[in-house]
Amino acid sequence: MTQADLNALSTFPNDHLSAAGESCRGPEQRREVWNRIQASIKKNLGVERFGIWFKKTELMALRDSTLVVGVPNVIIKQYLEQKYKDSVYDIAKNLTGNDYEVRFDVAPNLFRRARSEHKSPPDSADAGDEEEAAPIHPEGSVAPGNSCGDGRHSFERLILTESNRLPFLAAQEIACKESPRVDFLLIIGRPGYGKTAMLEAIAGGAKNSGIATRGICEMAETWCNEYYHSIQKRNTHRFRNRYRSCDMFLLDGIQFLQGKAGAQDELLFTTKALRAKGARVVLSCSCHPNDLENINPEIHNLLKGAFWAELMLPPKDERVQMARQLADFHRAGITPEVCIYLADAFAGSIRELEAAVSTIATYAALHGRTTMDLAGAHEALSASGRTSARATTIEDICRKTASAAGVTVESLKGPSRSRSICRSRQMAILLARELTELSLSDIGRFFGGRSHSTIKHSYSQARRLEKDSASFADTLREIRAPL
Repeated sequence: MTQADLNALSTFPNDHLSAAGESCRGPEQRREVWNRIQASIKKNLGVERFGIWFKKTELMALRDSTLVVGVPNVIIKQYLEQKYKDSVYDIAKNLTGNDYEVRFDVAPNLFRRARSEHKSPPDSADAGDEEEAAPIHPEGSVAPGNSCGDGRHSFERLILTESNRLPFLAAQEIACKESPRVDFLLIIGRPGYGKTAMLEAIAGGAKNSGIATRGICEMAETWCNEYYHSIQKRNTHRFRNRYRSCDMFLLDGIQFLQGKAGAQDELLFTTKALRAKGARVVLSCSCHPNDLENINPEIHNLLKGAFWAELMLPPKDERVQMARQLADFHRAGITPEVCIYLADAFAGSIRELEAAVSTIATYAALHGRTTMDLAGAHEALSASGRTSARATTIEDICRKTASAAGVTVESLKGPSRSRSICRSRQMAILLARELTELSLSDIGRFFGGRSHSTIKHSYSQARRLEKDSASFADTLREIRAPL
């Protein structure tokens, strides 16, 4: 929590709170205190995260030296203990003037309320204990609860670029080969780089080739919620039978499992069980596995056994090619100038590039235009409210940094370890991490093929220097301003 939040809370009258907090035992007083704490949390976290983690909580006890927060289930209890225990402590101390031990516990009434909200239809109670894995339905009508995304993608629809050839070939291998070299695949890529589309293509390819007749493709968030729901309903055996009996398991977005110890254990044992019987497993993650936080070390070890295929943002010439191919798919006539413009304007995300092409194609069809020039593309994007401002690129950052530091771009990307070059390179790495969607591995490749750990260290050093060195911070501000 920020100091401003704490100061705001200090205006709340707390004369009615005794040193031990005894007078806060009543439900009305507890509710009043907890409402104030929640208000500050909501301001700090934002409405979405507050709604997920703190909306359905209550203050169970505020007495002696203990503050007990009631939560609906174990997953929220574990997450709040790991992420927000200190924040709640700071606010409670500011509010009451006391040093409380903050604890989280499952409140029976909140648990019952959550269970009733997720109660199954009456006839589900009579279902058998065994539940077979549902077949993959990657295209057309998607089976509820067994889909990644909307099923629009297939290998024929995916655009193969040189920069993403390895993930594409690995995906085809695990989806279509009878005896694949890859049977455990981890797809890595920033949001918007095409992970979900590739999982859908694998699901479709496995279905069409007959490799997976009992496969499941699921979003990690949905899978996780289903798992904790099964705990509440005391039917984890059905959950496990379903997922451990499939012959292909695709889970999209495992970064969602950060801080969820129970779900991590379930994924660990499910993956081991599937691999032991020869089933194929595909996971995706929006960050490098080494950047995952609050993860069981055994999960890290599990991921080391997978084949890693990283989706990268294609360079400009490949983005121009992608714009052309996407336009052909949408049967839209666009000029070469429009392709170049889109490659520049939507350089940070393949998803945004595809959406922009779709917008232009739809606009052209609605207005009866057979060809869209640059003016028409601007008109279409403006009419739809879709921003087309050119994104800051790592090339921009490198040029600005080199100019401000009086060095060359080549020296920043080269092997030089002189003090001035290293400091300038650290500035560029920090800004690239802040201002672009590139991963640490992407940044490392740009700066002469440096490793993920080297870039991570340089980034940490730059953050420290920004705080400790006035000259370093001033130069950073000078470079950052025009970007």
